[in-house]
Amino acid sequence: MPPKAKFTREDIISAAYSLMERKGMDAVVAREVGRELGSTVAPIFTCFENMEELKAAVHEKAIEECQGYLRDFSDYFPAFKEFGLRWVHLAQEHPHVYSEIFIRKNRSASNHLFNDDLWQILEPVRVEIVRTFSLKEADADLVMKDMLIYVHGIATMLINGQIEMTEEELRISLSKQALSYVAGCRIREGLVQDKELSMMFQHLDLIPRKKTEMGGIPHELSQ
Repeated sequence: MPPKAKFTREDIISAAYSLMERKGMDAVVAREVGRELGSTVAPIFTCFENMEELKAAVHEKAIEECQGYLRDFSDYFPAFKEFGLRWVHLAQEHPHVYSEIFIRKNRSASNHLFNDDLWQILEPVRVEIVRTFSLKEADADLVMKDMLIYVHGIATMLINGQIEMTEEELRISLSKQALSYVAGCRIREGLVQDKELSMMFQHLDLIPRKKTEMGGIPHELSQ
């Protein structure tokens, strides 16, 4: 009976992912992955044809980890703002992971900024925006796209050291941008007045909190 492999495919992917998370994908070379495992390079090529196959697996793991990081934002209100904050926090806390998925040239088509997986994750945001701001679904989609482009720009500039932002500055900036996108859609439809704009901003400026802590969504927004 042949001896049991010391390292599984999952062990090797985890080691390579840890290396990428700390140093970037360029650091994922056979010798460094072997060192991460506390081994030679031999186990790598027992489980993978070449390093490109391993890097592709690491890339897919990065997408899964990213989606998991972003996913439970819908427990908060405003959910769309919580999502925007998490998006930027992902870049701040895991810059190499963010860069691998959203900045480097695509390793696969699966990480397109507006792919189906992301839209599925964002479905609660669409529902919240439609209900909260009385927008059509098509307009809610436009608001989400605009917000994604905006937070991606902030995240990229933070990673590159081109800007600095405190948490409060980030929250205020997201509020202002969201207000402008929502107001733009409602003004175009002839649906907004100054008083309504003021009420919208009050809700946009909220610090996201768990709905269970708030006793649910504010009454005037649940109509």
